[in-house]
Amino acid sequence: MVLALIIRPGVAVQPRAQGDKLYVVGWYVVNPPGMGASGGAGDRRAVVASSEDGGKTWSKPVEAQGPDEKVREIAPPVVDNKGNVFIAWRNRDDPATAPHPIVVAKSSDGGVTWTRTPIGDVAPAPTNIPAPAGSSGYPRMAVDPRTGALYVTYVGFNFGDLDVVFQRSTDAGVTWSPPVRVNDDPKGDGWRQLGPQVFVAPNGRVDLVWFDARTTYPSAVIPRPAGNGDIYYASSSDGGATWSANRRISNHSINLDEGLTPRTGSYTWWGPTLAAIGNDAVLFGWTDPRFGNVDNDTSDIMLATLQLGLNAGPPVVTRLPKAKPANLSVVASQLAYPGGAERIGANFTSKLVVVSKGDKAGAMAGAVLARANSSPLIVTDGNTLTKEQKDEIGRLRPTGMFVIGDDKAIPQSLVDAIVKAGVNTVAPTTTTPAPTTTAAPTTAPGTPTTAATTTTVPTSTANRTAVTRLTGATPADLAKAIAGALDVRTDAQKASKLPAFNAAVAVNPDAADAPAGIAFAAANRYPILYVSSDGLPAATSDAFNDTAIQNTWVVGGTGSISDAIMAKMPTAKRLGGDDLAATSTAVVNELKARGMPVNVVYVADSAKPVDAAVAGAAVARVGGLLVPTPGADTAAADKVLNASGVSATVDEMVVLRSAGGGAKAPVAVFVISGILAVAGLVLLARASSKKAKAPPPAKKAPAAAPSPAPPADTKADG
Repeated sequence: MVLALIIRPGVAVQPRAQGDKLYVVGWYVVNPPGMGASGGAGDRRAVVASSEDGGKTWSKPVEAQGPDEKVREIAPPVVDNKGNVFIAWRNRDDPATAPHPIVVAKSSDGGVTWTRTPIGDVAPAPTNIPAPAGSSGYPRMAVDPRTGALYVTYVGFNFGDLDVVFQRSTDAGVTWSPPVRVNDDPKGDGWRQLGPQVFVAPNGRVDLVWFDARTTYPSAVIPRPAGNGDIYYASSSDGGATWSANRRISNHSINLDEGLTPRTGSYTWWGPTLAAIGNDAVLFGWTDPRFGNVDNDTSDIMLATLQLGLNAGPPVVTRLPKAKPANLSVVASQLAYPGGAERIGANFTSKLVVVSKGDKAGAMAGAVLARANSSPLIVTDGNTLTKEQKDEIGRLRPTGMFVIGDDKAIPQSLVDAIVKAGVNTVAPTTTTPAPTTTAAPTTAPGTPTTAATTTTVPTSTANRTAVTRLTGATPADLAKAIAGALDVRTDAQKASKLPAFNAAVAVNPDAADAPAGIAFAAANRYPILYVSSDGLPAATSDAFNDTAIQNTWVVGGTGSISDAIMAKMPTAKRLGGDDLAATSTAVVNELKARGMPVNVVYVADSAKPVDAAVAGAAVARVGGLLVPTPGADTAAADKVLNASGVSATVDEMVVLRSAGGGAKAPVAVFVISGILAVAGLVLLARASSKKAKAPPPAKKAPAAAPSPAPPADTKADG
């Protein structure tokens, strides 16, 4: 039995004085038995039909491909200012290793006959590209209605890995420019760019939007997760010859292990989209699973506006309510994980990380552990949980938990209460874990068998639902224990001295600039290890050796960590200066150089390291910067951003500062309809309120619907 389908239709409208003409193209798929619609084998064709009467009647479908061409990933049609109709596809020749040209087909007689021009080869992935490499092809087209210039974008391995490629024709498709790489991450870095879409603004500006995985979190969990990604944008004012710096549009990195979209290939087939709002603003739309969770495949439609030009205004500043640290951590949790517990690969979900409000060393190092387990950093405030914390733990439904601190810091009765609030646990496996050097294994009397706690660090990633207590006699000991919990190498990998991490972050926990490195460490999965200004604790040296770390980022100036101590650490490089602002600037510059997100900034009080740790764990999941300043002052944060040259692309600034006395602010699980309605109105209003001039691309603007809306009493300024 042969399966024949026409799938993924596209439509174009040709404006005419006598009435618009419609064109519809479809991908005609004829498969042999046992092959699905997207199977590699079988016959593939491009069929086109037209209508002269608004779709009431249609012409007989015409095939646009040549007799020996096998059509893949057909693009919707476009019509130029002379009535020429164009479609594009990837031609897959046999065998699969043969050249795969992007073909542009043209009809000058209303779709009756077609000619074809190969414009570039998007051959299969090179053998040195790490999996998942992704698929090349998927062309999309646009026409400048003023000049008739024809633009094509697709994804190809032209420059070493999967990039956004652009070509243009100024003679109605007869000749084509050489391929141009649009994404500006380092060539050959292995990160995928997918689903590019090209559009033309009324003034001829060429806009490109795509899905970009350059900010993927470097998880070591096995099986390898699909990773993270974001929506990126670039524009060209010279017809695609040169492009603006890439700009992140999304404000919350997309987990590709979540939601229906990635599993149906939508980021490959359709990707994000955009529409010019006149010449001075752009409206974006994409599918996003941030409000989904491990129990469903929810994906929602997100909208964002980008105001172009020099007068786009300052970023939106949101000040979270000054709650006690416990409830502030709940708000940060909802900002980072609005859908609840997240999937990590095929088998693992979020594992809660809990720390005491007075444990700055545990909180800073624990922020990295929280991000690594797709978890917020939950702060305990005494011996009981707040109602908001109970509700939040029940919403997250984490599998297992890390408790940072001994029984004096976090009593076993409180651990039991947290488990009861919604932590899914099982009894520890029979595998004997390797004990730390800081504490002997203990189990508190009365501990339920389903919530056993231990001060050991599991050596197997299979036991992901246990409740594990991490303790240490000193900050350095505690940081070593947390690094051990982050280490998911197998015994064989440990024996071979395979590094557990690409680097570590060394800080002086007593230094004023220590909080500057929290989000940097959390975003890159670097354990935070502790030193003093003139001493390297034995526990820290052991942690370097035990995890085979070969590189160190020293966060802080020479007053915080001396050059002599820095020289004792593996291949150390300093990110620091004379004060907190200089150290923060150095960290931001490093993140900027790595291409990490810079359009979202969290500001925390540098005098409250636990606040900074809560913010750092959250913003590392969202994707953005942490700038700790005295009193969580936004003006001081602005100075750091200006010194780093990123202020023009900052869209949101979220201020987190706990209350000294502890006013109890309301905390709610956010409702998506309210978020989208309010955020959309605010951003569109900001865009429309500006009297924009003809802009250079993307100077400064709000770029995306804010992270999940804060509680009702949150203030927004700017």
